[in-house]
This record gives sequence, C-alpha cells and structure tokens, in this order.
Amino acid sequence: MPVVIWGPHNKFRIIINVRDHDPPHVHILFGKGTGVCEIRATITDCTVLTIRGKVLRSDLQKVLDLVEDQQEFLLEKWEEYHEQN
Repeated sequence: MPVVIWGPHNKFRIIINVRDHDPPHVHILFGKGTGVCEIRATITDCTVLTIRGKVLRSDLQKVLDLVEDQQEFLLEKWEEYHEQN
C-alpha cells in the first residue's frame, strides 16, 4: 500500500491500494499496531465509506478536509496506480 500523504507529526497516513475496487477511495490510518483506526473515504466527494476503530470527530474532519484539498493529486495517484494493473 503506497502512502501518498503523511499527516503532521505522522499522526495519520493516507493510502491508496494498488488493484483496489471502484469507486476511487483512500484508506486513512491513524495509530500503529493494535491501536489502528482505519477510515475509507471516496476521493471525489469525501464520503466516509467505513470506519474501523475510534477516531475523534475533529481528527476525522481534518483528514476529510485534507482529502478534499488534495482531491486532484489523489485522483491522479488513483489513476496512476490503477492504469498499471
């Protein structure tokens, strides 16, 4: 899973899986080891698809704002990773 964006102080990372299914989406991981929280959100409209684990509402909003701000970059990466396969 290529990490495409690291959050401030490595608090979270935004990942796009190679050979993943549509719709274009990212995996946002908070924490490490057994304390990981994973959020799946669409790139095009920042809809939360799933949340596994616990995350503060304020942190969730920050990462969704970042996905929205970086939408063009993330869609380019999605296309890049999925054209190869």
